[in-house]
Amino acid sequence: MDEKRKEELNEKIEEIFDNSFSSGSAWEKIKKLADEEGEQEVYLTLLENILDDLIENADQVKAYLRQIGWELPQESDKDGEGEEPKERRGEE
Repeated sequence: MDEKRKEELNEKIEEIFDNSFSSGSAWEKIKKLADEEGEQEVYLTLLENILDDLIENADQVKAYLRQIGWELPQESDKDGEGEEPKERRGEE
């Protein structure tokens, strides 16, 4: 999907959520948009938006998850070069 198309879908999705009275009505409008514009493009754009928001607000997300009792793995360093997952160890 090209950037222009992605931006167009982003605007439509934001408009839906901004102008909906409830999350239920927003989801109905998102489903309709997906039917009209293509499910894969709409849902991938929505997923990218959600992930971007989570990454952008990582500290608040982590604080909320701790608040509700979600156990988070310990971060070994800030470079993302922590211990490899068990299934990857010794594969090479």
